[in-house]
Amino acid sequence: MKRILKFGMSLALLTPTLLNTGCATILSGKNADIVLYDVPKDLEIKDNSVPVEIVKVFSSAKSRKNYENTIRTTTIYSSPGIQLNKKVKHILELTSGGKSVIIQVKSKLSGGYLFADIFLTGPIGIIIDAATKNWKTLRPKHLDVPALFNGTKQRSAHRLQKDLRKSFKKK
Repeated sequence: MKRILKFGMSLALLTPTLLNTGCATILSGKNADIVLYDVPKDLEIKDNSVPVEIVKVFSSAKSRKNYENTIRTTTIYSSPGIQLNKKVKHILELTSGGKSVIIQVKSKLSGGYLFADIFLTGPIGIIIDAATKNWKTLRPKHLDVPALFNGTKQRSAHRLQKDLRKSFKKK
């Protein structure tokens, strides 16, 4: 019995390393989503003067149990957004209703992926994710479009997601 337990533990610890890939490469790929909130219908976005298509992207999920705590339901919300290569900086130009706003989206190292590579995949995962630059993320991840055009402070990501959930409940 001890032999089987030791073998199972060894296999569980070595499996990620044997896969020869990093956590960020498996979990995220080369593109990142930027979620857009309260998007006007005539919004046009250009990334370094190249038009970008607005698509539906994952926004947030809410998980709840029923009153008897027996059934868990999860609601997944999607929002308009854009997908950009997370390995480079982007200069976004948003245009709507004759107004134009320029935003810089930066590519930054994600500490979560680096931490996961160190403890789960070891040196192989670190080398692969460093070479592919897949452990980078884009900042900001959420854009409050009306606030950008009005020049006011953007709502927090938590507030934006909460408002999004409320808008679905009203329908």
